[in-house]
Amino acid sequence: VGRIKQDWLAREAGPVAMRVHRSIKAALDPGNLFNPGSMF
Repeated sequence: VGRIKQDWLAREAGPVAMRVHRSIKAALDPGNLFNPGSMF
């Protein structure tokens, strides 16, 4: 998700979906090497 869409996605998906997305991102990229500073 691009930085422009960050606010929109959070409102659209809701807090539960955002936690799921962040958990997946953390599991697949624990060092935050891919797209650092992105929403996830």
